[in-house]
Amino acid sequence: MSRAVDESGKIIVLSRYTRLELSKFKNQKYYCEKCKKRLILKVGEHNRPHFSHLSSLSTEDRYGESDHHKLATELLYKSFNRQGLKTKVEFFIKSIKQRPDVAVFLEDKAYAFEFQASKISLSLFRKRTLNLKAAGFKPIWLLSSRLLKINKNYILRITPFITQFIHRSSINNPPQLFFFNPEKQKVIILEHILLLSKNSAYVQKRIIPLTRFTLAELENNTPLNIEQLLLIWKNEKKKFRTKVRTHSRGTEYQWRLWLYQQKIHFENLPSIIYLPTRDNYYFKVPPWNWQSRLYLQIIYTLKINQTFSYNDCLTVLQRYIIPHTHYPLIETNTNPLKNYLKLNPKPSLPINCPKV
Repeated sequence: MSRAVDESGKIIVLSRYTRLELSKFKNQKYYCEKCKKRLILKVGEHNRPHFSHLSSLSTEDRYGESDHHKLATELLYKSFNRQGLKTKVEFFIKSIKQRPDVAVFLEDKAYAFEFQASKISLSLFRKRTLNLKAAGFKPIWLLSSRLLKINKNYILRITPFITQFIHRSSINNPPQLFFFNPEKQKVIILEHILLLSKNSAYVQKRIIPLTRFTLAELENNTPLNIEQLLLIWKNEKKKFRTKVRTHSRGTEYQWRLWLYQQKIHFENLPSIIYLPTRDNYYFKVPPWNWQSRLYLQIIYTLKINQTFSYNDCLTVLQRYIIPHTHYPLIETNTNPLKNYLKLNPKPSLPINCPKV
């Protein structure tokens, strides 16, 4: 089959694309023009690219991510259906021309569950999410557990791709990430997400068997374990101060160059730099980077009884702040900069730190 319809309603004709272009489209959803059932795009090295009906594929052909995705969808559907909830698989939403993997309907609310096992572009993710919200659905993205890398010390290996899936339904709920392991039938919820560096984050983990997973679990959470967080952060800060840095690049190199221009070494930075700050995923750079810029360029320059404003801080840090619109699954406005300032009512600086 050489033609199909994508989830936006556009007709895709394979002959119009190169093999390289098609390989980038493999993870999108396609449907048959005639029967409207799900298709999968196959782009191999030897055979001509073509679409196949998902249900007609052999076991060998379906092994891998497509089978992984199908199993997740079927299990979620059966789980919510057993709870007596009105549930639809790949329900077509006419107003936005999208088909979420599983749609769950309550009397006054509708949920759209999307299971994501591979990388998609930020623009496509935002488009699908905002469309679902505009159509009156609460989007819930479940990432495949294959994307989950977390060690025994509650430190998550995080990437910009994973970060964009952070959910937060209200100011009273912590930021959360949802993962699903369809083979083991378990939902993993990571909450109280605090970035330790560009690619690591402190999290608290809950594992819920699918048989006990309900919509209420989306709003439930555990209290922040302060002792555990501070212990981990203390270890991270020790590594930050004692690790030998031989090479750096990108924003880290720019930050170290900036420190050099200020005639200060990172080992002499005051202790209030690199503090655990809620919602710090709204910054493009690691905590020590923006916190040191704020302190050295604003706070340290103050004279006795002199004050500074929030706008003064924004002037220094605006270029490093990620806008709220970057995270369409976060439904509340939070401010990591103000959270940090609240931690430091009376900051002090070692005398060996030069004035900027």
